[in-house]
Parts: sequence; structure tokens; C-alpha cells
Amino acid sequence: MIVKQTIQDKTNSKSGFTLVELIVTIAILSVVLATIYSLFQFGSRSFSLSRDNAESQFEVRMPTDFIAKNIRFADTLEIITAVPASNPTNPNEYYVYLDNGQLLYKDNNGTVIIPGTESRTDFTFAVNRKINTSNVVTLAIGKTGTNIFDLVTDVTALNLTQNIAGTSGIGMKFRTDRAEGITPANIVSLIDPPLISIPISSDLNMPNRVSAVMTNGTIRQVAVRWHPTIDTTTEGLKTSTGRVVGYNGTATFTVFVGSLDIVYVYPPGEITLNKNEPFTMPATLVADVSDGTNTYTQNVDVASWDTIITTDTVDTYTAEATVTGYEPDPLVPEDALILKVTVIDQDISSINPNPIYVTVDQGESFELPDEVSALMTDGSFKFVGPVAWNPDTLDTMTTGTKNSTGTVTYSGSTHSVQLTLTVTQIKLPIPSGQIIKTSSGNSSSGEVWVWGTVGSTARLKNSNGDVLYSGVIGADGVYKFTSISTKNLDHAILQMSGWLDSDPYDFN
Repeated sequence: MIVKQTIQDKTNSKSGFTLVELIVTIAILSVVLATIYSLFQFGSRSFSLSRDNAESQFEVRMPTDFIAKNIRFADTLEIITAVPASNPTNPNEYYVYLDNGQLLYKDNNGTVIIPGTESRTDFTFAVNRKINTSNVVTLAIGKTGTNIFDLVTDVTALNLTQNIAGTSGIGMKFRTDRAEGITPANIVSLIDPPLISIPISSDLNMPNRVSAVMTNGTIRQVAVRWHPTIDTTTEGLKTSTGRVVGYNGTATFTVFVGSLDIVYVYPPGEITLNKNEPFTMPATLVADVSDGTNTYTQNVDVASWDTIITTDTVDTYTAEATVTGYEPDPLVPEDALILKVTVIDQDISSINPNPIYVTVDQGESFELPDEVSALMTDGSFKFVGPVAWNPDTLDTMTTGTKNSTGTVTYSGSTHSVQLTLTVTQIKLPIPSGQIIKTSSGNSSSGEVWVWGTVGSTARLKNSNGDVLYSGVIGADGVYKFTSISTKNLDHAILQMSGWLDSDPYDFN
């Protein structure tokens, strides 16, 4: 009896989940899963938003750089408020403007899309002349619907012959014959960065720029974004795809993580140097390397040279390199890592031309050249330098002829060169002005600001040309006429000794 009761008690002690407990468990699990899903969605949306923001900021950088570069050397600049109806007739005139969300560039041959903005119609573009200046514009390039991506840049037009016309608008008209790369060029193809190899778990810096072949035949460095980031924690050949704004193709960055076997090192070959020409022994050589399956070409380090070659004596020298992990085949002498350097005694026969004649307009920036053309003793021409000039700067704010004497040391001998700079007198740039405040009635009085060339005298005149007020433009580029009558005020001109008077700025 006692045994039976024990067994029965044990049987009755077994129990499972009740319906209430099951419902509560499912409810708690649902809440946990819902929370996890919400966090996942939030993270996904945040990542997507961050990626989109970065893309938008990336897309405004290239057109901003292009526009800033090309207006920096403008001779004249006008801010426009409407889309130009026709091409400029002057081959040295250009438009940059916004039309239906596209950033466009127009010259006398037609209209093209600014590089980096192809297939995009969601740009905004605003141009403003910076207050209290006569040659600085503020560019704001962004994306439609928001201003958080606006890239705002102040650009100083260095070569203006007159003040910027206009105050704000959707674009600019400018004239120049001195800016480099003024014709827009589109990307034809991208040049892949060279393959590199790195040890496992080492730091890798992805290239910020790649070379792009342009439609005008030039090669330009352009900003690139890579995806994915290359993982260096495991061995193997890794690649990442690079994208450039304004081009549908891609570049490929290839990295081998781990150890590569050197298959062949290309001999350094022969070079010819002039006596006393600076020379450093090469630190790397080109080699074919293998991961066991594929072969790649990359630079490998030179461990040592058996001889350090100098150029202080005319002769022919050889040096042999040692590369760790590679032994040239002794049965193939031409594969030996031999560098042959021939040092010759070439000298300057004459500086040509000498003297050098240069003509610039008054106020135009001018720098003495670092190198000059020379006829060498072997009959060839080459640029030599650096040139030490005395004086090392020439003033272009005053007219007349300026001279500087330069010396060039080459192959142990010193040669003299003369430079004659002629500064042509021109008009002062047109000032700009503004009546800041006036009182009502016939006895108008107020404050007038005139911006112009520092050190020049601003003269306010009536319609008969009579001078009403005068003041000298200060170091901040402005003179403020205070508490003056503006009733008969017609225009302002600038005058300065040694310069022709500026054309008038009309207040009406």
C-alpha cells in the first residue's frame, strides 16, 4: 500500500504549461521580436539616410571645383538672373548657369553639361556678390528640396579689369583668355589604380582619387568612392568598385592580402644624367608577383645596392640591386638587376631668349619664372632652374619698364639672364556704390558707400561732372561718405596717380 501511494504521488506531481502561461509567453516573445524588428528598421533607415546624404554632398563637390577654377582668372564677370537665350559671340566669353535643375556651361560653340552633373536635374545654384567687395562671388550649389547639402564657396576673381556687375542671380557671364582648362571635358574612361599587396590585418588606405581620361585628351584626377571596404583580416585577392560622379563606368581597386611570391624582377636599365645633377638610387623596381594561381605586376622594394652612384664625375657607372626573396637566373646575364648610369658634362651654351621681354596690364599679377629656356652645349634646348632673381618681385601697380637680373647655376657654372617687364597703363576698375540710407523730401541726405581699388580716390559727381565729395578707398576696399546730400548725386569715379580714371559707376 505504501509503495502504490508513492508511485501515485509522483505521477500526480508532473505538470505542463497552462493556457494562460502559454498566452503570456507568446505575448512577451511578440513584444521582444517587435522591438528587435523596430531597431533593425531604424538602423536600416539611418544607414540609408547617411548613405544618401553622403552621395548628395559628394555630387556637389565636382561642379563647385570646376566653376571656381574657371572664374578665378576671369577678366570680367557679370552675375546673370535669367537663362541666356543665345551663345556668346566672343570666343573668350562664357556662361555658367542653372536651367531646370541642370548646371550648364555655354561658349560660342554651344552648350554642354558641367562635368560631374551629367544625368542630374536636381541641382540648385545661387550666385551672390559678397557684400563690401568688388571681386568676390559666393557660390552655393546644392540639391532641390533641401539646403543641408549646399556647398558654399567664396571665389576671388584675381584678374578683373572692372568690378563684378550685378548682385545675385542664377549664373554668371565671364570673359577670359588666360584660364587653363576652360573648355569643359567629360570623362571617357577611368584608369584603375595599380594592384598592391599588404600583410594580413594591416591598415589599408583606399585611394581618394583616380585618374580619368577626358574627352579633350587630358588626364584628370577625380574624386572616387569605393564599395565595399576591403577586408584585410583574411588572405586572398580582394577588389573594390569605385564610382565617380558624372560617369556611369567604374574603376577597380585590387589588393592582395597576404604573401606574394616574386616571379621576376625587371632590370632597372640605363639612364643618362648630367654632371652634378641630383640623383637618388631607386628604392623600388617593377616585378611580376604571383599568389600561386595568378600573376600580377607591382613595385617591390630594393633591399640594397652594392654601389651608390653619384654624378660629380663624368663616367659610366653600374650598380646591382638586391631584392629580398628573389635571385636572378645566373645563366641569363641580361636578367641581372644592374643599373647603368652615364654621367655627361652637358652645360648651358646660352640662355635663349636673353633678355626676356614681358608685357602686362597695370595691376595684373606677375611672377618671375622659376625656370628659363637654355641652349645646351649639345645643341638641344631645355628649361633650367631654379632662377635666383634680383629683385625677386616686380611691381605692376605702376606703369613703365621694370628690370630684374637672374642667375642660374647648372653643372657647376653660373649663367645670367635679364628680364624686362613693361607695365601698360590702363583705367582703374569701375567702382561699385550704394546709397545706404536717405531721408525723405527734397533735402535728401544720407550715407553712400563706394567700393574700389585700395588707395584710389573716390569722387562723387553730379550730372554736369562737378565733384561733390571725395574720399580715399581704405584697406578694406571701401570708403563711406556719411551725412552728405544725395539729391544731385549722379555717378562715382576712381582716380589714382599713375592710372587712367575709371569709367563711371552710375547711381541712377
